[in-house]
Amino acid sequence: MKRHIRLSSESGQGVLEYALILLLIAIIILAILLILGDDLRAFVFDLLRTWFPEQTAGLGG
Repeated sequence: MKRHIRLSSESGQGVLEYALILLLIAIIILAILLILGDDLRAFVFDLLRTWFPEQTAGLGG
């Protein structure tokens, strides 16, 4: 009877597939940020201004 020795190429293949999926997700997120960058920045700025309004009280003046 012959015994076949399996190398861990299947686990390497799994890691490569996860890396490719993460790379694809990163490219999609980058594309979304490039397309919606200015609108997204304005939205976040307005949201933060709503949550944390500016205090107009002076410091010692």
